Amino acid sequence: MAGPNLEIFKFGFYMFFPIYVMFKFGDPEWYENYVQPYKEILWPPYESTYQPPRTHTGIKEELARMKAERLAKKTGRPVESITASEIEAEGGINIASAGSTPTPSTSSIVSQTQSIPTQTSASGWSWPKASGNDNERLV
Repeated sequence: MAGPNLEIFKFGFYMFFPIYVMFKFGDPEWYENYVQPYKEILWPPYESTYQPPRTHTGIKEELARMKAERLAKKTGRPVESITASEIEAEGGINIASAGSTPTPSTSSIVSQTQSIPTQTSASGWSWPKASGNDNERLV
């Protein structure tokens, strides 16, 4: 072994090297000078990239658009000729006839809630019961 001086040097190096790296490369000025130019070269601007829908209605509209494209590809017709009833028949989203914003059908919501067996407790809600087999997973 080399002795206590080497151990003190190693300890100091292990402690202060990460601190120095964070101090050097974590500086906002260094980031603006050296990283930001490459970011602008390598990636397109944020506004021009795909931004997924963030609301419930946006997700429903995107699903309806994707299903219409799939049906158009399957049938060989243009996307504009696909109707809301054809999208519903494909399996899924109920498109409101007044506009292009889809809304879930109340009958599908009712059928989904009735198919989940629940055990009511004093609070009025609880997890679904298993079918009797203790080893069965609910999820």
